[in-house]
Amino acid sequence: MGMAAAWVYLFNKTTDLVEDNINTASHPIDVNHRKTLCKIALACLAIPALWLWQMPKIFAVYLVFGGLLGFLYSYPIKIGEQRYRLKNIFLIKNITPALSWTGCTCLPVYFLYPHFPQVILLRQAISVFLVMTCVEIIWDIRDVEGDTHAGVQTLPNTIGIPAAKAVILLIFALYCFVSHYMSPPLVLAQAANILIIIFATKTRPYWYFHLIVFIWVIYNSVILMQKI
Repeated sequence: MGMAAAWVYLFNKTTDLVEDNINTASHPIDVNHRKTLCKIALACLAIPALWLWQMPKIFAVYLVFGGLLGFLYSYPIKIGEQRYRLKNIFLIKNITPALSWTGCTCLPVYFLYPHFPQVILLRQAISVFLVMTCVEIIWDIRDVEGDTHAGVQTLPNTIGIPAAKAVILLIFALYCFVSHYMSPPLVLAQAANILIIIFATKTRPYWYFHLIVFIWVIYNSVILMQKI
């Protein structure tokens, strides 16, 4: 999954030159290094495939959710004199990466452990999708100016940053409902995430917008340690 994430991220960087040159916090790449970055991205996709080909179902999950979605999501399709990307369509930029994370993390468990309780797995898949959708939306707060310039329709630049924050908070509330319980670690994690969302602005440093992912990893690590 890590290599799939690297593939999607690096490939996206090669197609986001216009918006990244405006969103300086997104670490824009030099156009002269685009081909080199494409080769590195392809290597990130191909190397794990050499190991996964012996597991056909997992291999298919990896290629579809880790590779194909990331490619279709960013690759510019030329129609006439114009180039179009799926990610320019409203909400696609949020939903597609969240779906990719969900498929790559949950479907392998479904195929490798057929006796794993499907209700728990479904709940976990919904949780992953909701959290990653929130993460994608909050990243769009950081990139609002560049996305607007590049014609990418996101929640922050379509309905405004305050309204986008309200949507994120509603999704987190739904995540808590799906979790079915409010343990102390979850309460602390959600309280921290709410503060991050409330104080998020497009001028915050790059690392600020990754705090939700960091907190989510820490929370799940604590839950895992409690079950061991």
